[in-house]
Amino acid sequence: MNKSRIPHADGSGKRARGQNDSNIRIQLSLLGRAALAYVTLLGFFVFPLLRGRKEPDGRLARRGYLDATQDRNCIIRWWQCAPEANVGIACAASGLCVLDIDPRNGGDETLIRLESRRPLPTTWRVLTPSGGWHFYFRYLGNDNVVGTLGEGIDVKHRGYVVAPPSIHPNGGQYRWDSGTHPVESHIAPLPSNLQRISPSKRITQPIGSAAESFLGIAFAKASWLGRPLGGGKYAVRCPWVHEHSRDDHSGKARGGGDDSSAALLPPTGEVRLGAFRCQHAHCVGRTILDVIRALPYEAIERAARAHPAAYQRAVYRLALNAKRDKP
Repeated sequence: MNKSRIPHADGSGKRARGQNDSNIRIQLSLLGRAALAYVTLLGFFVFPLLRGRKEPDGRLARRGYLDATQDRNCIIRWWQCAPEANVGIACAASGLCVLDIDPRNGGDETLIRLESRRPLPTTWRVLTPSGGWHFYFRYLGNDNVVGTLGEGIDVKHRGYVVAPPSIHPNGGQYRWDSGTHPVESHIAPLPSNLQRISPSKRITQPIGSAAESFLGIAFAKASWLGRPLGGGKYAVRCPWVHEHSRDDHSGKARGGGDDSSAALLPPTGEVRLGAFRCQHAHCVGRTILDVIRALPYEAIERAARAHPAAYQRAVYRLALNAKRDKP
């Protein structure tokens, strides 16, 4: 007997026991088959997003995630009409709550501090093309959950999430993390301490100055640290300043350390890693790992001596991304 599959990013798929796919052997794209499998195997409510985008396809799902369905015929029509439409999953209707962790906005630091109080249980996990994660949890409650847990961590419940194998605007692909695919692992219930966390307990307060963080010390050693901007922030020379457009009057590229378009932000957790921001279009999608790779060796060495825990965290993230990039 043939078995139905939830396609992986590489299109190979994973077989789920006891599921006959005789009724879903239809000429659908990889994305269409994934959408159908999410309904057939996991009972999710799905709807189409724009090709390579995160926004709903308003031609097909006029009300966005409110039009998410389990109707197989409707799903087939959607993806036959738009074979390259990304897949959206309506969270509340599907009994899900998803933590969206974005390292570009300090999600790494917030997650470390959050887990220092109570580690998150093992659950389904998606690798996002921007270098972050989606942690899936089962939540069947009727109450709204908090919208954020702090910098870089959004909580998706009354809304939707972009599902594998959808394509990110940067061209990368959403993928299930190794060992946490729905057919080879279990989804955990949403921890009670995250269901109604009070605003006073959200992980948002910066700790100290950006100049004292791991990145601040490394940028200073590389002579990339600029002037203070207030609130613990510092202007910095962007590692990719040579790619920036130049000012019409001065002829200099912005983000060279003299203005606020490239900056270091103070850390928000005990690991003291810090965060990097650059407002230039060429740097969209850059992560803290890209910054660490671009820093000179001696700068990393100096920062590692000052903040060994942050260095260990950075090495761990680099190793995780190396695993993520393997075919």
